[in-house]
Amino acid sequence: MSSPNEPRILVPSGRRVVKVHVVGIGLDGAAGLSESARQVVEMAALLIGSERHLSYFPQHDEERWALEDLTEAILEIRRWWATEPELEPSGGTVEPRDQLIVILVAGDPLFYGWGKLLIAQLPTEELTFHPHVSSVQLAFNRLHIPWQDAHFVGSQGRYFEELTAKLKLGVEKIAVLADETHTPAALANWVKALDLPTRYEFWVCENLGAADERVGLRSLSALLRESFAPLSVVVMLRESPPRAEPLDLEKLPLLGIPDAAFIGCGDKPGLTVERELRVLVLAQLALQPRQVVWDVGAGNGFCLDRNCSFIPAV
Repeated sequence: MSSPNEPRILVPSGRRVVKVHVVGIGLDGAAGLSESARQVVEMAALLIGSERHLSYFPQHDEERWALEDLTEAILEIRRWWATEPELEPSGGTVEPRDQLIVILVAGDPLFYGWGKLLIAQLPTEELTFHPHVSSVQLAFNRLHIPWQDAHFVGSQGRYFEELTAKLKLGVEKIAVLADETHTPAALANWVKALDLPTRYEFWVCENLGAADERVGLRSLSALLRESFAPLSVVVMLRESPPRAEPLDLEKLPLLGIPDAAFIGCGDKPGLTVERELRVLVLAQLALQPRQVVWDVGAGNGFCLDRNCSFIPAV
């Protein structure tokens, strides 16, 4: 039995409730947030974000944590959840207060952002998202182009595989998110190496929403030689009608005719059999001088080459 003079320690009946709010933010900083999103940031007991994002809120005097690794940030959030509320030794009870953890991220967190990982690692009922306008949305709006049918390639994950698949299909609109590694120059090098028959216009949209925003049309060669801001979106628009690149007869014989020399179907690109397969077919045929093979196709031909004649389907 305790002495009357000993302080009583009363454990609160409830637990502190920690909510996580993920706030999307653009290059216009705090000024671009809605009033409700600004209020959420102001109430944050823990504010997590990159150095740039945290710099938008210099007056925030609660705990701040510079985001370098989202996995570490998730561990920090779990630590907050595991922390018991402080107990009052004076005999009174302490009601646990709800506390907010706010994570500042770029644009829409559920569009090629951190939202997917946060949903997988944290209880969804404790998560609230406040999306900002995404950079892709801004890019198409700057170009005055409807984008409900656009395809997207993020800078994370299987970047080159996804880009290659969309280029071979010849989709009409592709938005590619650039970063320090997947630069517009790297994109241009990859497109050039593929040597596909479909041609694209390249619009580079840099620092969208910031004072130094820049949007401009660039050729493939310009992408290779110029430098661009790390925060860029490259919008690729398929050229229509398709055009064929003329062959340089001085470089003959060719090991197969380049794909770019074919004129395909504008509404159904990507039907031409790959150059590698055409070369293999001709190698297997082992045609001798003055021998002729007629290939009658249902599209724009299969083995059009120096020793192989071609009859297009009617």
